[in-house]
Amino acid sequence: MTPNEELLMAIFKYGKIVTRFDNDDLPPIMAFPTEKYLDVLKAYKDYQPMSAEEQFLSEAFNRDSKELVDLVMHFPPYKHLLAQKALFAVLNGWKIVDEAKVSNHYRRMALEYTTIEVDYGLTENSIKEGTIVLESSDNRRLAVKFYFVEHMEEGKPRSDIYLICEKENKQWLDELVDKINKWIDKNNYLRGKKIKPDLTFLDNKMKYNWDDLIVSDEVKEEIQRNIKDYFELGEIYRKNNLPFKRGMICYGQPGTGKTLLGKVLASQIESTFIWVTPSDVETAKSVEYVFEMARDLSPTILFFEDLDLYASIREGNNKSDVLGELLAQMDGFMDNNHLFIIATTNDLKVIEPALKDRPSRFDSVIAFKPMDENLRTRMIRRLLRGYITKEEPDTLSSEAAKLLKNMTGAELNEFFISVIKTAIDEKNFDADKKVILSLDIFKKALNKIGVNKNKIMIGFGS
Repeated sequence: MTPNEELLMAIFKYGKIVTRFDNDDLPPIMAFPTEKYLDVLKAYKDYQPMSAEEQFLSEAFNRDSKELVDLVMHFPPYKHLLAQKALFAVLNGWKIVDEAKVSNHYRRMALEYTTIEVDYGLTENSIKEGTIVLESSDNRRLAVKFYFVEHMEEGKPRSDIYLICEKENKQWLDELVDKINKWIDKNNYLRGKKIKPDLTFLDNKMKYNWDDLIVSDEVKEEIQRNIKDYFELGEIYRKNNLPFKRGMICYGQPGTGKTLLGKVLASQIESTFIWVTPSDVETAKSVEYVFEMARDLSPTILFFEDLDLYASIREGNNKSDVLGELLAQMDGFMDNNHLFIIATTNDLKVIEPALKDRPSRFDSVIAFKPMDENLRTRMIRRLLRGYITKEEPDTLSSEAAKLLKNMTGAELNEFFISVIKTAIDEKNFDADKKVILSLDIFKKALNKIGVNKNKIMIGFGS
């Protein structure tokens, strides 16, 4: 309602038509006696019409909106659907008797919904914006307004739920809030899942195991020891008043297995796993949000990929606010119990020393080195599984490894695809169209992609 319309309502209260308003914004039909002029102005000043939302609530409860009370519950987005589930679980038996999304123009519209992923390949609809009115079997009523902010506000998204009832039921409303929070803590469907900060689930079509990670025995044993200590010694740590947290930096050139480690852990470890890329932590608030989620869903493995892109040495770092928040969140004063934090980087020396060199933040720094001939042999032998070979698999693996010097694990994976294609091009397959691999096929594949002493492959690597 415009101010002019409000003035007209005030005039209707006092007036009779005696003259015409000289105002293009007003219908030229209203006037009022001069002696009522001050009364009209006072009425206009004091006139406070109900908002569309107040009108909706007044009708829902059949009483003045001023006789109602509300409580607001703030949630991070990953609890938006969960909070709605909690509400309907706690108010089991209550029925929805009215619902609407009320606009500022006094129009009732349908509720707005959003789709949220709840498990791998499964989604559910959730109320994004609007108000529902619930009624119990004994005729008590509760209005619930949902407001979901998809975009980041100062870097941190949010979900708000307003609970509204009569003032005399305020104590019951307080108790309801407590029950909702307890239900959420107990029934968080994201706990134990493998997700990204934007609530999408990691692809679980490909399962990885520890044998897929081709690194030295020393590196694998150190990683597994840290993981084993974290998951198996937690009770002992707690009983001896030791902080139950771990931090590990994995560094090395691209393609040496750092990202693959994350995939192995996501497949093999029974805990919440959150995969964080640089685009997920572009502001200090987004860093805070990620750690809040990790603590809430603990025990959690928090996997930071490409740490050097947002946690480099402070001088010249254009993301100093992100680095500062990361340092604060990993500080010994923060409650990071039940968090295992792993970070990967291609360049360890550019990481801020206060982050990489402080034991309370990262306990272990593990080097992922390029594969030697023994590791290349092991990897090729693993890639050959399920394929027909002209030579004995062990012999072929050993001889091929000598040809492929300086290749990283990622490059070997890509190169092996070229080997298969080369066998097909050479029509080197059996009666069932299954390719037959040989050292000669490996050599032809190398010749096709081009090889020199300085760069083992042209077109591969990461």
